[in-house]
Amino acid sequence: MITPIRFRLALSRREFTQLALLFPWFPSAPQAPANGRRVQTSSDGEPHFVDPPGEIPSSLQRRVEELGAALAAGTTSTNDVLPDPASNELRPYPLFRETIAK
Repeated sequence: MITPIRFRLALSRREFTQLALLFPWFPSAPQAPANGRRVQTSSDGEPHFVDPPGEIPSSLQRRVEELGAALAAGTTSTNDVLPDPASNELRPYPLFRETIAK
């Protein structure tokens, strides 16, 4: 019979603090741009803005129109829409931004 190995990490307060201080300096893996879009940078290398992705697909356009109708009817609000993860794929499109701004 194989006995499962249980691992429990018990750090002292000092060890935890040292680890927390080192964490920001761990190298991070480079991220590929989402959807192949290029991020423009300012002269000091900071991200400036992301190019719009182009024409909105019909399925996403339908979702934006339904969202606009719900906002106009008052059944939802921008405070409900913006933090919703389902709206993340709509955010880069100008149509979504215009709908939210109304």
